[in-house]
Amino acid sequence: MSDDEDYEFEYSDNDDDVDMGDDENNPEVEMENKYYTAKGVRDENCTSSDQVEAAFEAVLDLDDMGESIWGFRALKQLIKWGIRHNELEKAMKHYEKLLHRIATSPGITRNMGEKGVNGVLDFVSAHPVVQNASTSSSSPSGDDGSWAILQQFYETTLATLQQKESRNERLWFKTNIKLGNLLFDQMEAVGTPKHTQLLRIVKELLASCESNAAASAADAALDDDSTGASIASSSKNDSQLLEVYALQIQLYTVQKDNKKLVELYEKALCVKPGVAHPRIVGVIRECGGKMHMMQGEWEKARNAFFEAFKNFDEAGEGRRLQALKYLVLANMLGDSKINVFDSQEAKPYEQDKEIVAMTQLADAFLNDDIKQFDSVLNRHRRSIMSDGFVKHYVDNLLRAIRSKVVLKVIKPYQVVRLAYIAMELNGIERQEVEHILAALVLDGKIEGRIDQVNGLFFLHPQTSDVKQVGALNEWTTSLEKLRRQLHDKHLPEAA
Repeated sequence: MSDDEDYEFEYSDNDDDVDMGDDENNPEVEMENKYYTAKGVRDENCTSSDQVEAAFEAVLDLDDMGESIWGFRALKQLIKWGIRHNELEKAMKHYEKLLHRIATSPGITRNMGEKGVNGVLDFVSAHPVVQNASTSSSSPSGDDGSWAILQQFYETTLATLQQKESRNERLWFKTNIKLGNLLFDQMEAVGTPKHTQLLRIVKELLASCESNAAASAADAALDDDSTGASIASSSKNDSQLLEVYALQIQLYTVQKDNKKLVELYEKALCVKPGVAHPRIVGVIRECGGKMHMMQGEWEKARNAFFEAFKNFDEAGEGRRLQALKYLVLANMLGDSKINVFDSQEAKPYEQDKEIVAMTQLADAFLNDDIKQFDSVLNRHRRSIMSDGFVKHYVDNLLRAIRSKVVLKVIKPYQVVRLAYIAMELNGIERQEVEHILAALVLDGKIEGRIDQVNGLFFLHPQTSDVKQVGALNEWTTSLEKLRRQLHDKHLPEAA
């Protein structure tokens, strides 16, 4: 990564370029020149921190009205410089000035302002603060210190956006969603401070959505000509509501609160936003798949995970591979004969190194190859077990494939040694064989009894087989009766 890329946000400086012409006396042109000169100073290896700060401050000195795009950009560079060099007080002061400009400057568009705020918050998240020697021993260190600083930036942003003169509902909502997702990712467990804070944010966001919906309904009732605007407003509210539901659904999934999860998932599916971001839909569908898995509804889980995968793929999200792994898992547990990778959406990822273990497991499962299944599981145990959700269902997978193999092994016999079945199942314990046979009997898949003393399993003919034999016997008896009647009828004629 180049030095320039290292210092930029998710967009380049050219995103907001405005043609100022070639007039060197134009203040905007002078500020532009100063700005790029400052960037050159920043990129020099032997430049001191004071020199870099002075170069960007020179741009701000020319922007006495605080309305130029170049002053706005210079502030962003000073914030990044301060964060990178652990000068947090300076960075925060510059950030407060940036927020003030976003709220008051007519030259800073809403889109530019949102990009600026998101860029700063992303930059702080991506650059953990290194505690230096001057840091107080009582100050938090490591991850706690970095989180405290990041929290400070978020709190400053939200406090500014709630002030009357700088109120921005849309940016306030997006910042809260961003903070909520960050809290969820860093939440250690239910009941921790971050969990409590996340619950509070979700509550505030839901209240905001309800308030906006009520206001839109009231406006529509007062103005008969506002149909188009009302629809647009309703669509926006629905999109925001779906984002909150996505965050809330993830929270309920972690808490394993299945009752609330089912209710909220059904509500989320009923929301019809105009343009829902595929990432949000993917999050909701993935959590829905997990919910169905907990209920043993493998087919519904498979469909939900497939929708999650497609949406994550459309959004370019790395989580698509996770959703694809879960899709393969649900497909196996549902004993589906469909190959997940036959679909054009999943085919390109069949040999991806992150999913190859699940691909190989699925192949062994479809072919009832218990030896290959165990081999893949042992060879890729670390990567498979690293996902807590997949790990939870590994025992289910083992029981499922072993049950399928048992049904094949015992089919030709009336009496089978348990030791033989254990050997065919890759040498598992005899007790496990007994458990599998007992489960198959209870599920009505076979009829038989276990002789634990002699280590035998006696297979009884299935009820359907008995009925079939009985029907054949009746048919044979009827044919014999008909043959005799015909014989008796023609015998006198012959005489």
